[in-house]
Amino acid sequence: MISFLKLLPLLRVWILPIAAALILAAAACVWFFVMKPLSLKVRFASAFGGAIVLIAVHHLVERVWHPVAEGLGRVTWLWAAPALIAAVMIIVALFRRRHWIRRFLAGVCAWMLMAIGAALGINYHFEAYPTMAEVVGGGVQTISWDELKSPDDADALARSAEGAFVRVNIPASDPSFTPRQAIVYLPPSYFKDPSAQLPVIVLMSGQPGTPQDWLVLGKLPQTMDQFASRHDGRAPIVAVVDVYGSQTANPLCSDTSHGKVATYVQKDVPGWLHANLPVSSDPGQWAVAGLSSGGTCALQVVTRAPDLYRSFLDMSGEAHPQLGNEERTISDGFDGSRELYEANDPVHLMSHNRYEQSAGIISWGDSDTAFKEGLIEVDHAAEKSGMSIETRTYPGGHSWKVWSAAFEDGLPWLAQRFGL
Repeated sequence: MISFLKLLPLLRVWILPIAAALILAAAACVWFFVMKPLSLKVRFASAFGGAIVLIAVHHLVERVWHPVAEGLGRVTWLWAAPALIAAVMIIVALFRRRHWIRRFLAGVCAWMLMAIGAALGINYHFEAYPTMAEVVGGGVQTISWDELKSPDDADALARSAEGAFVRVNIPASDPSFTPRQAIVYLPPSYFKDPSAQLPVIVLMSGQPGTPQDWLVLGKLPQTMDQFASRHDGRAPIVAVVDVYGSQTANPLCSDTSHGKVATYVQKDVPGWLHANLPVSSDPGQWAVAGLSSGGTCALQVVTRAPDLYRSFLDMSGEAHPQLGNEERTISDGFDGSRELYEANDPVHLMSHNRYEQSAGIISWGDSDTAFKEGLIEVDHAAEKSGMSIETRTYPGGHSWKVWSAAFEDGLPWLAQRFGL
């Protein structure tokens, strides 16, 4: 089944015309069939009402709820707008009882076509799922912690050749923060010599996002397999951890009333790895990496705990921890304390401390104009603090196409830092 789904591409240039055609066909169905019993005046009025609802929903999501720090983006709203307006029009049409079941079914089908068209357009913009196989999980094989500890002979032989991705629960010491399940990559060398100490990369997704995104969208299995195969099975352990708790939460990688997330990344995660896996105790062999707000978190961790993590990859991160703007960030994210905000702002920390032993790569997409300016600010601040910094750009925007390429490109640099 997965093999068949890999034949259904989602990022080809002709996907956009298909997405637009689906939305237009569905809109025609709503206008000419679902709303057929209604006058033109009522149809236009319902469309206008749908536009009002769209504006209200946009305000509630982006200004009141604000689930994503940088916002959902103009392109997302443009693709989603027809489905929101059509939903209002379909509801209005159903107040006419004549043949309402038939019109209800037609309305549901039309709305689903619009939703599919919107999803295709949004996916294309963010360059996320390349085929339908990735949408359903991509066939990425993971094992549980119990399976790792009790392998049969065939499994043990396969893992010594291929490594393994293990689902683990790394608990937080703070009960107010509940991280989602982490994914830990163990290279083939771990299974050949379980006592050998290995370097570590702690890796994070953006928000919204999950650790599993790195398996499917970030192409982490392919990247690690290729690296390990070129190094006789030797590679870092990669722990993909959650620093959000849910799709809509953003505790800003800090210790606040929303949870002690800084403690989680800087103490709980390293503590669990040291207790359960043969990881290096040399901070020179520890790195932290992330994308978007996860990239911001990576830089926060390095500037707060330079004796724990010496290397980092900041992929399209923000210059400062933020929930839309500085005022809201301090008020909602840091309990109204500017002092707490500055203690977790990497640019502020780099302007007041020296980091001669730290090094990192700051990267972004060449068309990611919204984040480029902030990343240049980070680059200048890092250089002034004594860090060894490189900047790299990749074709694309604020998308997985950029982040997967940036991690693959940064892995050899990290390995050199680790002495692999």
